[in-house]
Amino acid sequence: MLWFGWIPILTEEVLLSKAIAKARKSAVAVPLANTYIIATEPYCAPQTSATPHELAGPFTLEVLATFREALQPPPGAEVFCYIRTFNDIDPSRTTYVAVSTGGTGTIAKVAMFSYPTPDPEIVVGIESISREGLVRFGFRGGRHQRLERVYANSVFGVVRDFYHEHIYATSTDFALRPVLAENEQAAVREIFRQYQEKIVDYHGDIKGGLSDLESHAGRRSPRGIAALARTVSWALGEMTYARSFAQLFSLPRPCLQSIDRASQSFRVLRVRVQSLVAQSSFGINAKLLVLTAMLLFFAVFPMLREPLGICCSVLVSLGIACIVFVLFPLIDWYVTKEKD
Repeated sequence: MLWFGWIPILTEEVLLSKAIAKARKSAVAVPLANTYIIATEPYCAPQTSATPHELAGPFTLEVLATFREALQPPPGAEVFCYIRTFNDIDPSRTTYVAVSTGGTGTIAKVAMFSYPTPDPEIVVGIESISREGLVRFGFRGGRHQRLERVYANSVFGVVRDFYHEHIYATSTDFALRPVLAENEQAAVREIFRQYQEKIVDYHGDIKGGLSDLESHAGRRSPRGIAALARTVSWALGEMTYARSFAQLFSLPRPCLQSIDRASQSFRVLRVRVQSLVAQSSFGINAKLLVLTAMLLFFAVFPMLREPLGICCSVLVSLGIACIVFVLFPLIDWYVTKEKD
């Protein structure tokens, strides 16, 4: 049994050498042959100290030598090092990561070390990365199944992020997970099943958000509407990748049809979300206009220096406040009720 994971791509094949070249361009070369450090927030790029053969910050020459010793890269191979977190619950728990490359721009090994003391946690050889983006790797020796799953997710995440800019599925979203399978055919089926699950998950999130916003017309949060619009955008984007996956691996026509049906459904939901966005924009603009008028009344009438002017200013301002905070929400509620 091996682990398989798919690098989401829209091209006809994964651009291996281009991705490594991009990483090399953005990284910092250090005084070790073919060794680079990738700057990640909040850890800045290393600064060379006064002595040319020393580095300041978390990446000392001793630390880098530890990485190379664990990876055992062949002559000419490149080593990329950086710091990242694999823990969504506690982002402060960080890990040293080092990867070495093989031929044609492929990642050959992934190593992880504790931080700040670089004690080795795991070193994994990547068996292959196919032109379609299917990554295959395995673990040597017996491991507890749950622990192996955790490390498999981390290893695949490292490889995937080298070749794919993570846009639609963030660490808290429905990211594709690697699967344990006997062969490539079984792995492809399991990965596509995750896309089927994504359809259900996204529909649940979007419909739940719409129901909540539409049933609370007077208390709609612009931030909540914007978040829902982003979720719809992510769903449509992921369906684009799902269709690419089905085509790259020549899945049966019903698989493509299921993705097309889901995409059409998400487009219908997007129209409903856009309607909420338009209503929210209208409400905000109208309130700003009325509040501006209120400020003008406060500024102009007292200038008359007469009791009548001041009284008119207060009364008009109270009337405008009632329109903004009472009449507008009632109209919004009535319009939504009529739609239902």
